[in-house]
Amino acid sequence: MNIIVFVISILMIFAIATNTLFTKKQTDEIVSKSFLGYMQASRDALNKSEKKYFNSIKSIAKETSKKQAPKETKEKNKIRKINPILGKVNILPLLNDRDNQKDLYNLCASLIKTLYSNQSFYKKNLEYNLLNSLISSYNKLKKTENIHLESLVLKDPDLQKTFYKILKGTKFYDFKNSIGTPSLLDFIKLENTNAKPSFANVTMEMLRAIFNDTIAEEIRVLQKEDPPSNLTWENVKLICKKNIFTPNEDILELFDFSNSFNRSSDKTIVGFDESTNIKIKRKMN
Repeated sequence: MNIIVFVISILMIFAIATNTLFTKKQTDEIVSKSFLGYMQASRDALNKSEKKYFNSIKSIAKETSKKQAPKETKEKNKIRKINPILGKVNILPLLNDRDNQKDLYNLCASLIKTLYSNQSFYKKNLEYNLLNSLISSYNKLKKTENIHLESLVLKDPDLQKTFYKILKGTKFYDFKNSIGTPSLLDFIKLENTNAKPSFANVTMEMLRAIFNDTIAEEIRVLQKEDPPSNLTWENVKLICKKNIFTPNEDILELFDFSNSFNRSSDKTIVGFDESTNIKIKRKMN
């Protein structure tokens, strides 16, 4: 009797083990098939996008070669008018919440130093002392109405005088040749809005506050294109990489690049594996 129970137990163990191995094999096959399907769909989407990109390059090259020399010269001479007002940086978020606006704080500090470091009234750390005083002065006010930078009163009288000079500027001003004093109001503003400044319209002074002179000049050329379709986030990073410069991407996030290219031209390429019904999407512009 005990032998029969023993044999039955052995058979049950074998049955359970066989079932476990069979189930594992089925699971492994499903996972393997899904992975292969994913890879196939991904490869399919990649091939399609690369082919699409290659064809677009050929199409552009073909159209360019067909252009007549006089027309090409005319297009090259077409210069876009930059609107600095659209490129002004809004510092209201900084005055309201400095702790969560470190990138905006650093950008403003760099801008102030870029604009006024060559002025006779500039003292070491003026940019930080001025920003800290502006934030402190703003937070002491009752924000019941619109507040202007001109209405802010700083605790330090000497810093207040410097602040007036910075706001007023001089009648004649040439940043490139260090002539005169720029007005800070030409570069920043106080507005109750979440809209980002347009990168295609930022001033040369702002560009130099973010990049070095060489990169600023290259970006300026792209800004003057009409339309500025080459002034994309990707192209700016490529320019920085070419000039061995590491940009602060968090500061670049403060600007709007959407007006420098047409987002409606974005295309989605779909890769599909028939055996597993797996779809992969790749977006290209």
